[in-house]
Amino acid sequence: MNTTHDAERVSRVTLSYASEPGDDITAAMIARYGSVETVDAITSSRPPDLRSVDHDAVIDWQDRLSAQLRTRTPSGVMEAALRHGMKVVIPGDPDWPTQLDDLPNPPVALYVKGDLSPLGRDTTSIVTLVGARAATGYGEFVTQETVQGLTAEGFTIVSGIAYGIEGTAMRSAIVSGDRPVAFLAGGLDRPYPAGHQDLVDRIVENGAVVSEVPPGMTPTKWRFMQRNRLLAAASSATVVVEAGARSGSLHVAANAARLGREVAAFPGPVTSASSAGTHLLISDGVAQLVTRAEDIRQLVDGITPDRPSPIGGISSVPRLDQARSRNLASRSDTTERTGIAI
Repeated sequence: MNTTHDAERVSRVTLSYASEPGDDITAAMIARYGSVETVDAITSSRPPDLRSVDHDAVIDWQDRLSAQLRTRTPSGVMEAALRHGMKVVIPGDPDWPTQLDDLPNPPVALYVKGDLSPLGRDTTSIVTLVGARAATGYGEFVTQETVQGLTAEGFTIVSGIAYGIEGTAMRSAIVSGDRPVAFLAGGLDRPYPAGHQDLVDRIVENGAVVSEVPPGMTPTKWRFMQRNRLLAAASSATVVVEAGARSGSLHVAANAARLGREVAAFPGPVTSASSAGTHLLISDGVAQLVTRAEDIRQLVDGITPDRPSPIGGISSVPRLDQARSRNLASRSDTTERTGIAI
């Protein structure tokens, strides 16, 4: 028995319910001290030394997390996970998806139902597909055709389980014989939307559903935003099929671009508000315009999609610069402030 790894697992389970996903101070503490000492520091009478973080912010972090420590126990969380058919995966485990370590604030642990091994493959064979909840018939058709084309090429599909593009992507992947992986924003025992419970069961039978929060936790707006960074980091390319101007899918694309992943978007009718977000991604130089699965494969392979261009032979768009990345992130942040559904 590896007692060191056991202590690491207990401490990371503790942090998974004490700390919100994507917490920068928690990530900084783990990076400097390790997870075991991070848990000890929460209840310490002295604030830990983090030179890059304001002293008052560290004290506030201690107060917030120490209050959460009183709500649950790591043994209780692990028992609940086992009861619901989940396993806890942490860094160092054979099936930990190491591409998530590229994040500045990687998850402290993952709760998994199903087979996570598809994420252990070369990330060049993994593609994230996201898009609008209020998908049009056009968006659903493009999603189905794209997923079928990608799975025929041996790609694994990553997405969520929301209505619209995400749900269509998951169903199409299963029908195509893929082993898709879905990232959820809340505990796996209470998937959202509840109307997709049957879809979750089918994904578990064929691939996996994953969350960085333990069972019992609700999918809040913040947790959806943090879930988006996992979608972006899990694959080599993020493809936005259809999205409005304030869609949370733009936030996934912004995360992917900041990580140096490829970003692609499908154009839609100029009259369709449901494609306004994909048009923004393309016009801002964030995303490469694609029209078929073959374009995405070429993009992942580092090749500009080979197709005729309607404007002067231009076949690519500029890479994302920092100013445009901040602009895109501010758009998606507005989604959260205004309460518009992501």
